[in-house]
Amino acid sequence: MSFKKIFNYSLFLMVANMIICSTVYAFDWEKCKESSFYSVLIYIGGGLYSTTQWSSSWGECSMIGLSPKDRPKSFIAKNADKLLIESAKGNGEYLTSFSKLASCDAFTSQKLPDRLQNKLKQIYGDDLQSSAEEVYNRISELVRADKELSCKYLGS
Repeated sequence: MSFKKIFNYSLFLMVANMIICSTVYAFDWEKCKESSFYSVLIYIGGGLYSTTQWSSSWGECSMIGLSPKDRPKSFIAKNADKLLIESAKGNGEYLTSFSKLASCDAFTSQKLPDRLQNKLKQIYGDDLQSSAEEVYNRISELVRADKELSCKYLGS
């Protein structure tokens, strides 16, 4: 096989791979929340749905394949309980990851945990039982209302 044929075939495979792998899924709060039927099936089927699985898998409830603006929503849907605990503490790796997924600037990434801690009941509700979608909307509103905070994928 000549170099030109190999090159053309390789180029074809790269383009085909980019087309196949560029699928973008629409995020659905009901389908992707932690207690969804899909998550229950995974658990019953012998697998545990983890953050690693979420961040390294394909599908409409996984990070890969979601549009960047939906990644913070999906992250909250899967990790709302952990974000609540870290918000109460005012720091943690889930809050850091959330800031990165929301594409927050350095100042916001540093200050957001404190702001969430100070407004814990406003964000998570008086009984701390708000849905992931409510939490996302309230955090977005907090970022929108605070002129010092800036996240590309929150507040829009």
